[in-house]
Amino acid sequence: MKYPVNIRLTKLKTLEDAEYPQEERFPSSTTIKEGLMWAFSKPKVGKRFPVLQSKMSALFVTSLVKKITKIDSNTSILKTLNSEYKLEILKNKE
Repeated sequence: MKYPVNIRLTKLKTLEDAEYPQEERFPSSTTIKEGLMWAFSKPKVGKRFPVLQSKMSALFVTSLVKKITKIDSNTSILKTLNSEYKLEILKNKE
């Protein structure tokens, strides 16, 4: 895969046992962030996941990732301390 890639992160839900639920600030289903992902910023368990606007600047950062479930080559579900997100790798606009 050639980096950076365009991504979309959609908040699916706030977890019932969330340490810091922020449903009012980041509502489920309508919190959608589009940006970039580089090889160094791919989601990792135990780390926060950033949606980047440039190599050094984040638009949005999740809480610590607890679990990553791969749906297909372009889609994953990220479960964090507080929420569940769908991560999609988008087609690069040429």
